[in-house]
Amino acid sequence: MASKARPIILPETKGLSLHEIRDAAGFDLGLIVDTPFHQATLVLQAADGLLELHEKDTWLDLVCGADATQGVLAASIISTFCGGDEPDYSFITFRTSAAEVKKDLTGFLTSIAVKAPGLYAPEDYEYSWLPLDATRVTELANSYLVDADAVQLFPPAAMTGELHAEYIKHAGRYSVVFEIDSNDAAGAEAFREVHDVLCASEMPESLRLIRTARPTHSQYRQVHPDVAPSRTSSLLVVTGEELDIVDAIVAEILAVLSPRARLRLLRLTGRQHLGLLQASCLPVYGWQNQKTFTRTTKSGVVA
Repeated sequence: MASKARPIILPETKGLSLHEIRDAAGFDLGLIVDTPFHQATLVLQAADGLLELHEKDTWLDLVCGADATQGVLAASIISTFCGGDEPDYSFITFRTSAAEVKKDLTGFLTSIAVKAPGLYAPEDYEYSWLPLDATRVTELANSYLVDADAVQLFPPAAMTGELHAEYIKHAGRYSVVFEIDSNDAAGAEAFREVHDVLCASEMPESLRLIRTARPTHSQYRQVHPDVAPSRTSSLLVVTGEELDIVDAIVAEILAVLSPRARLRLLRLTGRQHLGLLQASCLPVYGWQNQKTFTRTTKSGVVA
């Protein structure tokens, strides 16, 4: 008999809270505050639905280039390839001090509201993003983690399913998460190859590609003006109704990639749920959450 899915506690979301504030352009922003890491995240949706890869890269460079004055910690873009009309999403995380989050959180969020329009609709960028309000952020955060008929809460403190080192079962589906080593020129080429393969795919299952850019420190850029504006990391999330289907999709993707690109894909062993959280537009970054798990208990994840 198959084991019954149970709520799995997600400690990475424990410190998250959701706030709403109106920005300088008149949009209501749903801002995710991560108190332990004293940062806040703005979630966006592509205004035109889907963007070309070069358009996404250009926007990430613009956001990371603004780091010196905007306080950007990281920016991510989530692209979904599933044959449907799912738009591209993105989120920008801003950093501050622990003291400011504790003493003047409203001031920190207000500062984001003032500068947000210049980042989601920059003057030098042909396209724009639309900020999401608290309701839409909550919907996205829960969409892959809990059953469709479950009450949607923020933060989603638990997910319905099972965690395994090599895959994850969630809300009646299965996902496998791969990390793509994409931080150098060869890695960027591998990422483009994976992106092209997913674009050409006609599979009905969900394929999500997540690219995160972390701005290179402004002082380092002053000394080394030719350095890349950011360091990048990438995740591939493959989701299907059955684990065998997911494994078959992964095998098909790997079969059409070049040997060099295949070597850049590594299964995110012991940290599969981090990829699923990021695919849900939750700013749970691997460099800030480095614990892995070996099994699950009734109360949640065991590191």
